[in-house]
Amino acid sequence: MKLRAIPVVLTVLALTLTGCTASGGTVSAEDAKKAGCTVIPSGSESDSVKVTGEFGKKQTTDFKKPFTATKMQRTIIDKGDGDLIAKDDSITALVTLYNAETGDELASENTEFPVNEETLGTPGLFAALACVPMGTRSVTTMTAADFAGPDAQGTDGQSVILVVDAIKKAPAAPAPDVLKKADIADNFPTVEMVDGKPVMTLPNGKPSEELQIRTDLKGDGEVVQEKDKVTVNYLGAIWDTGVVFDQSYTRGEPTSFATNEVVPGFGQALVGQTVGSRVIVAIPPALGYREGGNAGAGIKGTDTIVFVIEILSTERAAAPQ
Repeated sequence: MKLRAIPVVLTVLALTLTGCTASGGTVSAEDAKKAGCTVIPSGSESDSVKVTGEFGKKQTTDFKKPFTATKMQRTIIDKGDGDLIAKDDSITALVTLYNAETGDELASENTEFPVNEETLGTPGLFAALACVPMGTRSVTTMTAADFAGPDAQGTDGQSVILVVDAIKKAPAAPAPDVLKKADIADNFPTVEMVDGKPVMTLPNGKPSEELQIRTDLKGDGEVVQEKDKVTVNYLGAIWDTGVVFDQSYTRGEPTSFATNEVVPGFGQALVGQTVGSRVIVAIPPALGYREGGNAGAGIKGTDTIVFVIEILSTERAAAPQ
């Protein structure tokens, strides 16, 4: 997870199949129930999208533009003969996202995906991946709001098209690190450093709706100012679930960024602190990821997120000319 408040990102590609139009069969409701997923029905909108190209390679997708989706539909273009993709599977797939109005390819990535709505961060991507047999190529049409979720902003009147080639099942993804919870008197996280890494304990109570910052250790270095480039070690977790969604400690190196390049609450927790300090900050949605959450990190737009931050250095922003 990047700390920067960026939207959904898929990356490069490498898959597809021979040109087929809509057909290829369906998935039974009984099989879907066993797999813990829901079959998305096909319809005239998803049937109208034509996809050509070799499975496993970059495809060509053709549809009448501007395309408007009225509801979520999925057409199985070519049905695979592998196991049904179930909730919580981890799969390798080529996923390509199109702007339905312009036909522009917004993103395409051939990578491993966890088939879990909470982890993916977008309900539309989960729906497009789940409940088809491995080896299937499918096309899913939906509104941008269906794709990004009810908390997303700026999606009115927009539609998207997702083409998915489900290549193979991957080894099960490891369970996320989950922080322990305890009845903490002042309802604020505590941190203990063990072998140079933070061990955070989260309270059982509900978080405040206000930004809360605690200086856990006061450093004697330079004061961080607005727009400074800081170098920090950090660990971030979701208050309600305790899931650790990102940290620099496991990567083995600190991270650098300007205080105005991160979500507002993170930047505000740094400005005014001194180098050498360790800070704990609880960031409410309004100062975190309220606008649609953070795809891929499992953060919803209603989540309070908690960071422990060790400030290692700061570099003054260049004065405007």
